[in-house]
Amino acid sequence: MNRELKAQVWVDGEMSPSEAALFERQLASSPEDQDRVARLKAVKAVLTPANVEAKVPHSREFYWSRIQRQIEHETQTPRRVRESFLARWRRFLVPFAGVVGMAALLLFSIKEPAPAFEDYTVTSDDMDSLTFHDNTAGMTVVWLQEKNPQDPQNENAYD
Repeated sequence: MNRELKAQVWVDGEMSPSEAALFERQLASSPEDQDRVARLKAVKAVLTPANVEAKVPHSREFYWSRIQRQIEHETQTPRRVRESFLARWRRFLVPFAGVVGMAALLLFSIKEPAPAFEDYTVTSDDMDSLTFHDNTAGMTVVWLQEKNPQDPQNENAYD
């Protein structure tokens, strides 16, 4: 140990009694060591009132283990961000609205097939009929007309 450190340890009172006795004998014969010790004592006198020792109720290991547990806890469990009411509903309603929209689009894009019917001609000797069917409008018109025996256009009347 060099002379500076020995002087510091002696001033702080951290030397064993045998080492302290040896250092005090060397100190008596060395004016340089005496000067060094005087400076260290002056510095210690200035710094001692500023050094307030705080006593803690627990050991150092307790605090470090507590910090380590807190770090492990925070890294293991991710924090859940609380969503607002609107955000939770939006997560449900947006896909639901998409499905409803697709269903409506599909429903309105499918055209009804033209009704399958056969043209029936129901005629009697007393009636004539004319049938008209429009697929775009989806309607059928049937015109019935009574045959008039006196009508010169009706050649087949009562034949």
